[in-house]
Amino acid sequence: MTASLVPGEFVALGIGGKMTWINLQGIDVIRLAWLLCGAALFVGVLMYQPAHAHQDEIGTILVTHPYLEAGRSGGDAIARLSLENQGSSTRQLLGLHADVASGSMIEVKVSPVRAVPMGSLPIRPGEILDLEDTAWIRLTGLRRDLMYGETVQGCLDFADGRKKRITLTVGRFEL
Repeated sequence: MTASLVPGEFVALGIGGKMTWINLQGIDVIRLAWLLCGAALFVGVLMYQPAHAHQDEIGTILVTHPYLEAGRSGGDAIARLSLENQGSSTRQLLGLHADVASGSMIEVKVSPVRAVPMGSLPIRPGEILDLEDTAWIRLTGLRRDLMYGETVQGCLDFADGRKKRITLTVGRFEL
């Protein structure tokens, strides 16, 4: 935002490349200062955008882009995310629990048409476990419909006893 006094008791405010003229007739310097502060605050509020977090650290595990596919009550939904082990020891993922489902299981694709359940998956130091195309977590027995755009709270469980609540957005993650 820029401001400059213009002859004829007008102030020009430049916001985002657009100029707005404000008549200052009868406004003293203190009121002008308050007007400019208010305009700056107003612009700040308009331009504020909350951060859309798509990653979260769990100790030495970085969780990136967690999302959940939409699903119908009584059915299943697939959770997808990436986990990066930034630590020095192997971590074992046991699964994901969410209040919207009665259960969950890790599945690994073994052929184009077949996936098998796994009790856990290791994440070695420096490794990224991509639970996107060849492995995922299936939430079973959905207690309600999952609609595109909503968020669901979940909890990742690790063999070392650590648990971390994460937020999954229903719908496909897009960069």
